[in-house]
Amino acid sequence: EIPTYDTYPTSRIAQIAQCGYDASLVNPLRKAGLESMTIETTYAEAGGDTIKMENCENSWLKDLVITNAPGGVHVHMVFSYRCEVRDSLFVDSHYRGSGQGYGVAMYHVTSASLVENNVFRRLHLPMSCQYGVSGNVFAYNCIMESFADSGQAPSMSTHGVHSYMNLWEGNFCETKVLFDWSHGSGAYNTVFRNRILGYRPPATLDQSVVSIEYYNRHCNIVGNVLGYPGWHNIYARFPPLTCQDVSRPIYKFGYFVNYGCGFSTRYDTPEVSDILVAVNWDTVTTTNGGLVLNGFTTADLPASLYLTGKPSFFGSMAWPPFHVTAPAMTLTNLPAGLRYARLTNSIP
Repeated sequence: EIPTYDTYPTSRIAQIAQCGYDASLVNPLRKAGLESMTIETTYAEAGGDTIKMENCENSWLKDLVITNAPGGVHVHMVFSYRCEVRDSLFVDSHYRGSGQGYGVAMYHVTSASLVENNVFRRLHLPMSCQYGVSGNVFAYNCIMESFADSGQAPSMSTHGVHSYMNLWEGNFCETKVLFDWSHGSGAYNTVFRNRILGYRPPATLDQSVVSIEYYNRHCNIVGNVLGYPGWHNIYARFPPLTCQDVSRPIYKFGYFVNYGCGFSTRYDTPEVSDILVAVNWDTVTTTNGGLVLNGFTTADLPASLYLTGKPSFFGSMAWPPFHVTAPAMTLTNLPAGLRYARLTNSIP
């Protein structure tokens, strides 16, 4: 088995506790999968899921086309370990309110799982971490046309206390990254080598690129290509700086709620947040060719943080797909992005 993700010194009275269910009563489902299926949900249910992976180990979903989640989540992962969701398309939901219209959402200490090479279209929250999930990877996915009833539809998010040490790598995202404070804290999450536009026309409110709220600490934003040319006009906002819903910064850090830069008496200063922001390119910076290095160099960027070489599904395509030294690269640099471009006129 893989080791724990952090050290737990006995001097701090480290303890191991059973996670949430009694394994003697609920046996995990092991080595089971669904492949090459089309699923369409024709009924609406506000909290309904299309597929629920609960207490699963080494299980997988592959090459699926799933349309119209009942209302909740397309793939709802709970108490699961070392699972994969890959090479699939997830589009639309009957509802897009609070907790609805999600793509792949990991809950309740799901760990060591991989979400790779998928297309997410017209969803409220395509990729989400909730309630103690850790050590998961969301990589080389294409996220487009996201929207929600609230107007806030992040592509990638931590949303439930306390998600930590998860990796988002090589994704193309139309809307922002949001590590929020809605249900509590998070830490040590990493956003690496993604192309994030942070803007979906014609929306005008809260069109930032990276929002990391209060009590989300020690995160890493490294090697990304950020922003929408001609739209974003502010590099960063953090308390006690203020902004409006129509403000267009690349970064928002430390606010109690990122919408309108709300902070009142609760907020994190940059020193407390301790976020590593390095070797990113953005559309606001006019010096150094748009690169903000913060003490590092482009040579410090590895090709990947979880792969040892080019994945086979890239075929003859260049990898890594996004580079801070070539920031004009588009969604078609991803295999999933090519699938999106080819299918947009033929799927519902």
